[in-house]
Amino acid sequence: MDGAIVVSELADRHLHDGQAPHQAWLDAASRMSWPVIASTATTLAVFIPLLFWPGVVGQFMKYLPATVILCLLASLAMALVFLPTLGRLFTRTSHASGTGPIDESTALGRGYRRILSRLLQHPAWVLLFAVLLIALLYTGYARFNHGVDFFPNVEPDSAQVLVRARGDFSAEETDAILQRVEQRLGGMGEVERSTPALTLCPTSKWVVM
Repeated sequence: MDGAIVVSELADRHLHDGQAPHQAWLDAASRMSWPVIASTATTLAVFIPLLFWPGVVGQFMKYLPATVILCLLASLAMALVFLPTLGRLFTRTSHASGTGPIDESTALGRGYRRILSRLLQHPAWVLLFAVLLIALLYTGYARFNHGVDFFPNVEPDSAQVLVRARGDFSAEETDAILQRVEQRLGGMGEVERSTPALTLCPTSKWVVM
């Protein structure tokens, strides 16, 4: 929100200097456009390469830079387009003789000002309400969420074993050879065996998976 803050502060200074709301917000957005764009571009230059992170880790982590990039672009549009438009819409300035510019807010602005004034008179209750609201949101999320996946589902590591033999064997002899290989592999603690898939290959080669 830094861009929106600097644009609104500059527009406020122009309003106090006596400019019309349209000109004040136009000058503020024009004057601060390149500084805001440059500051946003420096951050985008860091996160854009992360979108091309290869492998499974990249597929999992790409959502973080994508979220940051979208938020930065939305913040840029808010600071340079929507905020000046809303400021021009809700700012009214009239000139009283000898008194300088006087800000006259719209009905919405006056209502917001009254609500904000009442809230500032009771800061402890406002803080308590905010804490209770946060606790309620956390409780609701913990109760009704659909779970969290920290890592994507990937296939487990697998290996292929090529069994070479000379001669022409019958189906029973081929099965006996493969069972001997399977028994030797099954005795290894680092191998987890499931139902093997047998594929006959040419030149008397078999594959055990």
